[in-house]
Amino acid sequence: MAVSLVTGGCGFLGMAIARGLQARGDEVVVVDVAPECPLEGVEYRRVDITDKQAVIEACRGVDSIVHNASIVHTKQNKEDVVWAVNLGGTENMLDGARANGVKRFIYISSGSVVYEGRDIENGDESLPYASISQAPYADSKIQAEKVVLQQNGRDGVATCALRPHVVFGPGDGRFL
Repeated sequence: MAVSLVTGGCGFLGMAIARGLQARGDEVVVVDVAPECPLEGVEYRRVDITDKQAVIEACRGVDSIVHNASIVHTKQNKEDVVWAVNLGGTENMLDGARANGVKRFIYISSGSVVYEGRDIENGDESLPYASISQAPYADSKIQAEKVVLQQNGRDGVATCALRPHVVFGPGDGRFL
């Protein structure tokens, strides 16, 4: 049985990802900073992804990582914590993957990395990164995505980035 780790697995999108992995038969490990995980049937590891040593330990015994955790903050403040989690936490997760021989690393990025204030039609992965700063959130996600993609194949870890934008649905507490 494959063991998949989901960061931010106590949040709306993270729980949906974890449920999908469970449905396909994976054993799921959730990493989050929440006091407890509301999702049943997972192994919960309470870890702050800005703590490199804790991340390395949390990645033991894992086959795949879906790195979903981030600070979604679109204002021009709290810059230090946004960068620490979104870029620093991503770097720590990559280090945890390499240290533990994890083979697959899926980064949940954001459509914000290519957004420049106007609608995008027929966009694909060839779109350039935004050339203007929207907020520390988007800027940190751009840098983190670049790091993830540059690390593809290093020490046997295959990486990719997905760019969902404005995810909502049943159980969403933000938009619905």
